[in-house]
Amino acid sequence: MVTYRWRVAEAKASLSELVRESARGPQRIENRGREVAVVLSIEDYQRLTEAAEQGSGASRLRRFLRLSAELREGGGADIELPAREQRPSPFAADEEPKRAKDRPRVRPKRSE
Repeated sequence: MVTYRWRVAEAKASLSELVRESARGPQRIENRGREVAVVLSIEDYQRLTEAAEQGSGASRLRRFLRLSAELREGGGADIELPAREQRPSPFAADEEPKRAKDRPRVRPKRSE
């Protein structure tokens, strides 16, 4: 990928060349030594915008909400869920839990 830096005056004078070169890679435009713009090929631009759309949590949420609204407008959808199974909890103790009144009271130590 060829990246070239253009001064604003060069970019203005050689716009068609700048656009042609963007097919090879991003073309950076500088103004007084500071980068101010980038010219990309349409393929690079589409790839970036698609990646940003898919990667951003906010954009995924917007897409989900938009699709949910479309689904509701279309009458919704029926989803079959499997029956819930009873299974032992890996966090449950083997013995009966103690009631609060049966637990020994622990008072914090006073620091002196």
